[in-house]
Amino acid sequence: MKTIPVVIKYGGHAMTVPELSRAFARDLTELARGGRSFIVVHGGGPQISSLLKRLNIESRFEQGLRVTDDATMEAVEMVLAGQVNKAVVAQFVQQGVRACGVCGRDASLLHAEVRRPELGNVGEVTKVDPAVLACLMDGGFMPVVAPVAEGPQGRALNVNADTAAGAVAGAPADEGGHRRPQGRRHHHGRHDPQGGRLPQRPRPWLPPRAHPQRLGERGPEALPRGRRAAGHGRRELAPFHL
Repeated sequence: MKTIPVVIKYGGHAMTVPELSRAFARDLTELARGGRSFIVVHGGGPQISSLLKRLNIESRFEQGLRVTDDATMEAVEMVLAGQVNKAVVAQFVQQGVRACGVCGRDASLLHAEVRRPELGNVGEVTKVDPAVLACLMDGGFMPVVAPVAEGPQGRALNVNADTAAGAVAGAPADEGGHRRPQGRRHHHGRHDPQGGRLPQRPRPWLPPRAHPQRLGERGPEALPRGRRAAGHGRRELAPFHL
């Protein structure tokens, strides 16, 4: 029986309480050992604010979104893709889970564009390429994703973690083929000279135009429900918010 990977948004505030963070890693580990697959997308607002305070950089917000100038963006990327991401990975590793941390800029996972210039380096996800997530899960790893996206001309963009989780949850996890019961993948691609067929690179997924805005306005309750997508061998992910 196929299992649908569950996308979990892990909030930065929950990480500030050691007992909660340990319980989160422990409970998710038990579910993973029971056969479930997970992708964790984390935030890190309190941790970003803490570093900005130490750097004497003012934190400003517009409608719940952090105003992110160039200096703030450097701090955001350091905290999310570095400090917080590796701390979350470490919690799972201590529980015996093979977790691997990535950010949205890795392997072109998340692409974003600036929709509100007054917010600075804040983006809305416009494209998801889930190839790296499928690769990690096929290798038995749990992906842990930091919500820093690739913008135009390679510009780093700060993405709301709820929006990032929703975009990942809506992206097909396995466009290159379908999973066989024993866990091997049958690809619909070109032939491998060594026999069999070479995998096709999953095509990037483009979210519906109103999808990121709906998530931004309504919050985690607007995350799409996990369901079977139309089309052969395609799968959507089930979201969960913590």
